[in-house]
Amino acid sequence: MAHLLGNLAAWAANHWKRSLAIVAVVLVALGLAAGAGGGSFVDDFRTPGTESQAATDLLDERFPAESGDTANVVFAAESGTLREPERQAAIERTVEEIGAQPHVTAAPSPFERDRGQLSEDGRIAYVPVQYDDTASALGQEPGDRLEQVSGIGERAGLEVSRNGAIVDQAEQTTAPVGELIGVAVAIIVLTLVFGSVAAMALTLISALIALAGGLLLLQFGSAFADFPSFAPTLGVMLGLGAGIDYALLIVGRYREQLASGDSVGHAARVANATAGTSVVAAGAIVVVAIAGLLATGIPFVGRMGIGSAIMIAMVAVGAVTVLPTLMGAFA
Repeated sequence: MAHLLGNLAAWAANHWKRSLAIVAVVLVALGLAAGAGGGSFVDDFRTPGTESQAATDLLDERFPAESGDTANVVFAAESGTLREPERQAAIERTVEEIGAQPHVTAAPSPFERDRGQLSEDGRIAYVPVQYDDTASALGQEPGDRLEQVSGIGERAGLEVSRNGAIVDQAEQTTAPVGELIGVAVAIIVLTLVFGSVAAMALTLISALIALAGGLLLLQFGSAFADFPSFAPTLGVMLGLGAGIDYALLIVGRYREQLASGDSVGHAARVANATAGTSVVAAGAIVVVAIAGLLATGIPFVGRMGIGSAIMIAMVAVGAVTVLPTLMGAFA
């Protein structure tokens, strides 16, 4: 293994232009396969064989209108009461529009008797909104529609708030904030550790290229397995940490060899044959450990583990293939 990895690194570093072309071809091929596969990520959180799943299935069968997630729309007045004609009219209109929205099966008015949705002093009321499906299945649109219709009460001088799974789904950020913060922290730490922008870029770029390949492979795999929608995010976070860690080991040994007077090709050979062997072994162990989530017997947890294992495998492979290529390019 060490001899093979060493020869691979020496060839990649000495023929880095050809190696970069191969990397580009592989990424393009993965991209085409991912696009042609037509797969998509699916949120199926069923837990077969458990009492909670049996209860959920019974609810879906007997009371389908009550089997989805809910949201609460809360109205509050700083002074006076919500029974004042203008305020009550605004709330009733809001309830009417909510009830007409897609997937809403119930939205009772807080002014109906015996509902208990209006406080004793008449200053606070809430509307429980029942949906016919889960928040993850419905996406962001129901929560966005609730936010839009809340403007009716706000224009009447009321404070309107919303909570519940439907609202949380709509307020989830679409920007990869966590990943961007992770990259920013990695840039700072790697620059301080190496004392070199070039070494930092070498480590980070190789990890990001491997992550891109892992995401494309995961997208392609979604045509054959129901990976949950959060699998790419989890995979990127785990892969980013592992990829930088693996590259850090190899780059550290590579720089030691360069400092001792070795050529770029020989330094890459020694680094891959020593630290690279450790990276492959560590990556294999992590892949097996994460894939062990299949043993939980919970389908979505097992598929989450497989998705993360794919990302870890890709960054480990990238560390011993893409990294030596960049060593030659950065020389």
